[in-house]
Amino acid sequence: MLNQSPSAKFFRFALGCAAFAYVLVLFGAYTRLSDANLGCPAWPGCYGKPFAPLTAREIYEARRDQPLPVDAAQQQVWRDTLYRYLPDIFGLFMFRLVYLGWQLKQRYRTQQVLIPGAVAILAFLQSGLGMISAGQHLRPLVVMMDLVLALAILGLLWWVMLREQRFWKPVPLHPRIRHLRVRALIALLLVAGVILLGGWTAANDAGLACPDFPTCQGSWWPVMDFVDGFTLGRNVGSNFQGGMLDLSGITAIDVAHRVAALITLLYVGWLALRTMRVGYDSNLCRYGMLVLVLLLGETVIGVMDIVLRMPLLVAVAHIGIGVLLMLSLVTLSHVLRPRQPGAGYQRKPATGGTGTVHRV
Repeated sequence: MLNQSPSAKFFRFALGCAAFAYVLVLFGAYTRLSDANLGCPAWPGCYGKPFAPLTAREIYEARRDQPLPVDAAQQQVWRDTLYRYLPDIFGLFMFRLVYLGWQLKQRYRTQQVLIPGAVAILAFLQSGLGMISAGQHLRPLVVMMDLVLALAILGLLWWVMLREQRFWKPVPLHPRIRHLRVRALIALLLVAGVILLGGWTAANDAGLACPDFPTCQGSWWPVMDFVDGFTLGRNVGSNFQGGMLDLSGITAIDVAHRVAALITLLYVGWLALRTMRVGYDSNLCRYGMLVLVLLLGETVIGVMDIVLRMPLLVAVAHIGIGVLLMLSLVTLSHVLRPRQPGAGYQRKPATGGTGTVHRV
């Protein structure tokens, strides 16, 4: 039977919100890679209505009244509309999580409230990007802002969940593993950076600029224009596509993503092996093994994505495993935190007495 204590309810709801956030990341990637977010350029709703048109006749009438530069299929329209409303639903869930945390805060001084509150604000900022992207013709910078917010929301929620659970506990910091804390943080930043570069690649339709592997266009260092490729404030053109960049620009984006992925592979792979080697006595081997398995899986899927010319499911899997790799490094950073004396839920002292310690 499930534990019905308030702290257990908060943990389960935080875990559910983290799972919802992960699904949102995957669905957002699927929507973008399938060009479904081109189906409804108006906001809110779709074609001026709260929900997407259902029948072929309704879609025809909507196009007749509001001619669009892109031929949106019925499934694309529905995916776009669904992705616009899901962040709003998620924001309501986050307010519920903040409310549960606030209730616990009245009893336990160490209860988390600030981080869930910050995540709730980020969730509604992300939902507001739907309106911005509709007015900015899917400017790549807006797409990147959406990805940054999604990763921040998921990472923070996973951190909240880690602080509430009892399985992955912080380990005592032996002098041999103390240095791993900073290195795990560096690895986390590298993985997040590669994911963002991958998002920039998809936002500019640069994924097929280098159709061969390991070379690019038959060369180890093709002609590239990094200034053009990484101009943040550029529009994507009147056709809502990334057609404003020439070949040298998208090549620079794709090559930068590959180089960053190679650096990340070498560093994170070394960190995983190092964690398994020096953390044997502290039960850190499982965390190093988890990071290594996800890293190798992400590398294999990434190569398959190139060789198979970016099939939709493989591309979404590439993003999904990359995000899991990021969460595994968040977990490693959590267990490397120094254990605080008397860690756990500390009950607020009653008048005229001292508080007692309560653990989930």
